[in-house]
Amino acid sequence: MPYQPRWRWTNLDSNKNIIIMVIISITVAAIVVAAAFFISNSSTTLVPGSSLQSKLKQDQTANQSAYHKAPVNANITITNSLMANDTLVISSQALSILPKTGVYVPLYIYPTSPYWDAVINAKLAHPSVPIVVTINPSSGVGSSKHSDYVNGVNRLKSAGIVVLGYVYTKYGARSVSSIESEITAYKNWYNVDGIMLDEMSARIGHEQYYKNLTAYAKAMGMKFVKGNPGRDVPQSYIGTVDNISIYENADMHGRLNLPGWYSNFDKRNFSFIIYGASRLHTNLVASAMHDVGLMYITNGLPPNPYDTIPPYFEDLVAALDVKEKFK
Repeated sequence: MPYQPRWRWTNLDSNKNIIIMVIISITVAAIVVAAAFFISNSSTTLVPGSSLQSKLKQDQTANQSAYHKAPVNANITITNSLMANDTLVISSQALSILPKTGVYVPLYIYPTSPYWDAVINAKLAHPSVPIVVTINPSSGVGSSKHSDYVNGVNRLKSAGIVVLGYVYTKYGARSVSSIESEITAYKNWYNVDGIMLDEMSARIGHEQYYKNLTAYAKAMGMKFVKGNPGRDVPQSYIGTVDNISIYENADMHGRLNLPGWYSNFDKRNFSFIIYGASRLHTNLVASAMHDVGLMYITNGLPPNPYDTIPPYFEDLVAALDVKEKFK
């Protein structure tokens, strides 16, 4: 608050105008300070439930509050292309996994489902398109090894698909030891290629937490770590993981507005998910392939939009089966 001089009140009647002016000045100053405080904190305020993949099992109902129901706009486009000044922050291993824009699939479905076959067949039909999937045996790795998942993961990897294991982080509040235990189990039981850290924080101050988890996964021999805050993050989060899901929602109101600072980084640092899309929006795919390294569009709906594969899944993969140039 600006400095306010002390006034000597000797005669309130004769100084009525001065009193009014002082009161107005104090009120205005208080409003300015409060507004400045709100603005300075709004960009990093965590939105509860913004990560919509939170702890979904292939046969369980997700928390209804995590989903934001809204109609899907049929003419979705992406603005603010990220083609300029691509700064490499991602690892060389991640670069080898994403030589071009690919498809990400939250494969929260039991391995004997024909949906796994659909993903494998799409990859075999378009081998140059990267496909990264996340498995989720039991809101995480579970308490024991399952042979169906062993066989399923082997089939995915044999087709050239990158397999990640689901681990939730509770927005930076879950103990590191618990997460490391799950990472170790994923590696030992299923030999996954990497980890997907769900419920990723977007608050400044948790960056080292995610850097440490990424380092642990890489030390275990894993190649790729994906984070899912499901929303915009502070710039300081770039490099804490290999890829960040910056959008996860149903309705984009005709466009996806990405903050301008994203253009300073390689597009492979970013990904998005759209659910509830009754059809594939090819204009969106064509635009987004210049802006992100991974994308997923599905017709799946809450309470679990990830218990199915969209009928247009191979069309999505085929739409990305084009040559790309990176700066």
